[in-house]
Amino acid sequence: MHSPNYSPSVNESYFTRTSLDERIYALTGGSELLPITLLPRILGIAYQSAKNQISKGTFPIEIVKFGSKNYVRTEDLVRFIKNGETVLKKVGRKTNKERAALALAAKETNSQSSS
Repeated sequence: MHSPNYSPSVNESYFTRTSLDERIYALTGGSELLPITLLPRILGIAYQSAKNQISKGTFPIEIVKFGSKNYVRTEDLVRFIKNGETVLKKVGRKTNKERAALALAAKETNSQSSS
């Protein structure tokens, strides 16, 4: 809990009482296009991860290019966040549970194809 003398800053109280649209509007200054440099702040992902996904064509939000600069539409970003989608896929080694499920599926496929 906060101390009795605690008083929230203007930004803190603003962000706890506003809608997602208003928060993104505050971050972007009302711009319809957001540079991808703001995505780490908004989506909680690393800037380089966003750049990698954009270059591979796997970034889940449509990218708008102006020259060499990449942007996303504010409305697309808001829609993406409201849908509760995630940006990053799990990477790295599979868990034992995932490997066992894959092995079982492969075994079932092999038994069905041999019958």
